[in-house]
Amino acid sequence: MKPAKTRLVSSKNLHVLCSSNIQRTSRAFCNKSIVHASTSAFVKPAVVQPQTWSPVRDRKDPITKAVNALEHAIESKDMVMALRVVTSLKRTGLKPPPVVYRLLMQLLSENSMHREVIALFDDALEIGVDPDKEMWNCLLQAHSKNFHTLSQTKEDMLHAGFELNSGSYRNIMQHHADSGNLVMCLRTLQEMKEKEISPDIPTVEALILLACRDHLPRIAHGLAIDYEERSSRRLNLSTWTHILAASAHNYYTRGLVDGWDRLKDGKITPDEGLCTMVINAAGVSRRPQLIWDAVNTLSVLNVPLQEHHIAPLMGSFHSKEQIPEALDLFEFMEEHHIQPTKFTLRGLRKLLATHDDVEAAIAHLRGRVEQGKRNFVGAYNSVLIATMKNHSNYTISLGKEMDDLKVTPTVDTFNILIHSAALRRNAPAAHAYYEEILQRGLEPNKETYERIIFLLTSEPVYDDAFLYLHKMMYARLVPSAEVLTALAKKCALRYDSRWKTLVKQMEKYAYLVSDELMTFLVTNGHKPMRSDSPALAIDVDPQPTDIPSLDTEETVGPGKAS
Repeated sequence: MKPAKTRLVSSKNLHVLCSSNIQRTSRAFCNKSIVHASTSAFVKPAVVQPQTWSPVRDRKDPITKAVNALEHAIESKDMVMALRVVTSLKRTGLKPPPVVYRLLMQLLSENSMHREVIALFDDALEIGVDPDKEMWNCLLQAHSKNFHTLSQTKEDMLHAGFELNSGSYRNIMQHHADSGNLVMCLRTLQEMKEKEISPDIPTVEALILLACRDHLPRIAHGLAIDYEERSSRRLNLSTWTHILAASAHNYYTRGLVDGWDRLKDGKITPDEGLCTMVINAAGVSRRPQLIWDAVNTLSVLNVPLQEHHIAPLMGSFHSKEQIPEALDLFEFMEEHHIQPTKFTLRGLRKLLATHDDVEAAIAHLRGRVEQGKRNFVGAYNSVLIATMKNHSNYTISLGKEMDDLKVTPTVDTFNILIHSAALRRNAPAAHAYYEEILQRGLEPNKETYERIIFLLTSEPVYDDAFLYLHKMMYARLVPSAEVLTALAKKCALRYDSRWKTLVKQMEKYAYLVSDELMTFLVTNGHKPMRSDSPALAIDVDPQPTDIPSLDTEETVGPGKAS
């Protein structure tokens, strides 16, 4: 019977991969093919009776030469040479041994030519070649994209008498990892442990990367530690980088510390984004030394340090012994031109929780002066705020000591002192602090005026509140709705008709004047003034004609409250 023509499997892929040389070689190879069910590159010899081959044959034997040439083609990843070797074998009429199939299937697998691998395996069965375990593993890899065919191939391999090894499980694990099935990956890993099969590095890394993508750093870190404890080999540093990133993103402390140590030992420098994530996570877990390592890494990368790099470090201090280190951190910020904000100082304020903590902080500030160093206003302001917790006169005495402590105060410093005076209902002290602001050449900001006005609305004689309101608006600062509301209510309770002017001012600034507020003002503000009411010393119009519009950017003011 005349043999039917059989095409070489995936000749289109071979044309793309190996150009016209592969096509010519495959045509010569296909001319000697016979009829069979497979569309493979290997077929039964049509003319010469197949001969057996043994590895102990002479080196001059054609099959031995072919195997050696094929191994050389595998090493050089030369598909053209591999096909030429197979074509020369076919022309001799010799039956290719399993090693030829195995080598060629491995080469096709490396080039992701899975259809050709399947056809090659079918051809081996067709001409009576018994597949070995490596050929079955290549077939598992070829079917790794389809769970049904993968499971069937696994059953066929077990039915053929071959037990699954680490390479087999690697292909099965890769399928579950590609499909995002972490549960099946863990089941497969448990099955390997029950059979006492040690997974190889690609298998473990595929599972670890899947756990990192699913935001499960605890599982990823546990798998990495378990593998390195059981094996003498170490995972790639890129895998530990993924563990570090997942741990930092999910605030897992053990993975954060171990991941950073692995990269540090491997002399790997993380990028800016990963360092920032580590800084934030280490701040939550209170690991100041880890934050310092990440900050130093940023300096090595020539990244300009910002406030958000230092704020977590300030928040990581948690004991009384770390108070001096927290206060000295302001010197580091000054050297790197970092302006502290209220978020930076929040951690220090929490650290100064008790009276003993405040005493230790003040003692450290005085010790810096004895050492010839100056203190920074951020540290001083934080200690000032801490002294206000018991509403004592400690804040006032510390405020008088600012020059002795070599502190250059800012307007925020005096705002803290004014707030302390307001807590004690000490209006003269607030006036004195306002005058000292002007004497030191500082410019009062919106918070300065509003704190004083709030204080004066609690006084029986509140006309000075209108004076400060006038100064505030003359400085092109827009009063808040809370200030105007508090002053309007005070006027209504004192039967002062100036509440109407304040309501108009609120409407000008597009503040919401609620019905409840208007009811309160109308109900209390239209009663006749009693004869025993104190006379108004000053009648200041709170709305000068040169007030800028609220839409103008200049109305924001020259300073910001801390």
